[in-house]
Amino acid sequence: MPALRPLCMILKVFLHQRELNEVYTGGVGSYALLTMLITHLQLIWGLKDMMGYRQSKEHNLGILLVSNTFLMIHGNEIF
Repeated sequence: MPALRPLCMILKVFLHQRELNEVYTGGVGSYALLTMLITHLQLIWGLKDMMGYRQSKEHNLGILLVSNTFLMIHGNEIF
């Protein structure tokens, strides 16, 4: 998963700017963030279209965060 490291760094900065990076103050720690990202990437890249073919892997980090609903799911339902 080549996109995992840059996505994690982007989200860590995002959480740090909003003071949501410390677990003891109610934020998200590194381990939780990594597991959320790994699960999200596995779901997105593991999907098959209606014909049974795997969808192409998206390498645009912005598309992976916004269009594939990572921020919508985890931002609205968890945070």
